[in-house]
Amino acid sequence: MSDACELMLYEAARAQLVDEVIRPALERGAVVVCDRYYDSTFAYQASGRGLDDVLVSSANALGAGGVVPLRTLVFDLDPARALARATQGGADRLEAAGVQFQERVRAGYLRLANSEPERVRLVDADATPDEVYGRAVAALADVFPCLSEVAHD
Repeated sequence: MSDACELMLYEAARAQLVDEVIRPALERGAVVVCDRYYDSTFAYQASGRGLDDVLVSSANALGAGGVVPLRTLVFDLDPARALARATQGGADRLEAAGVQFQERVRAGYLRLANSEPERVRLVDADATPDEVYGRAVAALADVFPCLSEVAHD
């Protein structure tokens, strides 16, 4: 699959998801949590694959249809350690691209966090699951004040 094809497939799937699931949920007042959204596309396709930043950002805008996340959490971990964790049960196509690809992806996420620090937050994932969970809750507490109680439990 070419890099441009990969980008367009992700954006087509996102446009459909936004129209069928995300926008209706937001319109009824629901909180929507996605495990991947356009920040991932930027990190993987612009930084990882080397596609033009402006091209990927434009495609993201089209695919997202104006739906911008209030917060993106980036679970940050050394790429070699992250790849080892992710591939314990086998590698998918993106994982099979190797550690150098994952390093470029991480650099893309770090660029996003530096350019939009209020929206994109790094969560140090080099810890126990409970510690990472606590860090994630803390990174969301200003968006969801009800989580402040969870962070202290």
